[in-house]
Amino acid sequence: MQTIIGRLTANATIKELKDGRKVVTFTIAQNDRFKVKGSDEVQQLTNFYNCSYWISTGIASHLKKVCW
Repeated sequence: MQTIIGRLTANATIKELKDGRKVVTFTIAQNDRFKVKGSDEVQQLTNFYNCSYWISTGIASHLKKVCW
């Protein structure tokens, strides 16, 4: 298991597979900022992580995108 800290890109969704199992899917965006070596220029890199949660679908109601 890996810990990812970031922001939800959309509300989580529940998908049902052909065999009847359900999975919660969501995407997390993580921004990294860094300076290029030998420069004062700051670069920003955004990584997107597609996640699946298989234990319980109840978590989906807690995974909501918050708009400020």
